[in-house]
Amino acid sequence: MQLIFLLAPLLAVAAPEDAVLVAGGRGQMGNGRSPDAPARIVTLTAFRIDRTEVTVRAYERFVREGWHDPKAWSEAGWEWAQSNPRGAGRDVR
Repeated sequence: MQLIFLLAPLLAVAAPEDAVLVAGGRGQMGNGRSPDAPARIVTLTAFRIDRTEVTVRAYERFVREGWHDPKAWSEAGWEWAQSNPRGAGRDVR
């Protein structure tokens, strides 16, 4: 399941071996114009991300098999999932 590791550290599943390491650091997020406002400086920890996009099929599989399974999540991730039963997306902001 490719999607699950994109959500790390919320999920308790390791990234694939061929995942790319993205170094942590500080940078600007947003550009000051809607919908990316306000521009702000954020700090990210290092993380690993898949080399390809998540397919609709992989996402649907996660929703079907992993979204409601506490074993697929870290403790913090499961708490988030329980408090956000519709997930996090543009339509629920």
